[in-house]
Amino acid sequence: PVSWMARNNYGLVLMNRGLYEEASKNFRLAVLLKPSGMLARMNLARAYECMGMTDGAMARLNDALKQDPSNVRVRYEIGRIQFAQNRLADARTCFEQVLRKDPSFGRALVSLGLIAEKEGRMEEALDHMAKALDVSENDPEVFYAAGEFMYRRDNMEKALKCYLRTAELDPFFPDIHNDIVI
Repeated sequence: PVSWMARNNYGLVLMNRGLYEEASKNFRLAVLLKPSGMLARMNLARAYECMGMTDGAMARLNDALKQDPSNVRVRYEIGRIQFAQNRLADARTCFEQVLRKDPSFGRALVSLGLIAEKEGRMEEALDHMAKALDVSENDPEVFYAAGEFMYRRDNMEKALKCYLRTAELDPFFPDIHNDIVI
């Protein structure tokens, strides 16, 4: 018998190849094999999102949140999708809830910074980015997002430092080597 982890991992391989529908089938099987597992549920939501099925992704995440209301990663993912949908107030609420439970969740801090940037509150955005970098010394996603933010603010020196740290943490981070050539 195939384990839930094998199905989940195979789904990740398929996701990396852009085969989202096949990946979603494997994630669904992983969920059936381990109904209490959050990882496969979150990956299934990501596959749905990649296929343009945002409502399906949100339904999977909300189901996961009902099963484990204290799971900050699930709540963060809900906020991330809401941000992508430009539902900034809803996204802010999610990210603030994440930070109440885990003040060192750097991606939530970055996301609040991006919301503040979209709303024209640059001082607040800078503050969130600085806090995110302070608490997330080993998260390439945080450094990359901060680098992109600094680049948009024409702060090339800080952007380059963030990009270099991203590459140091994950040499295969998508497009990082293109960004370092700024």
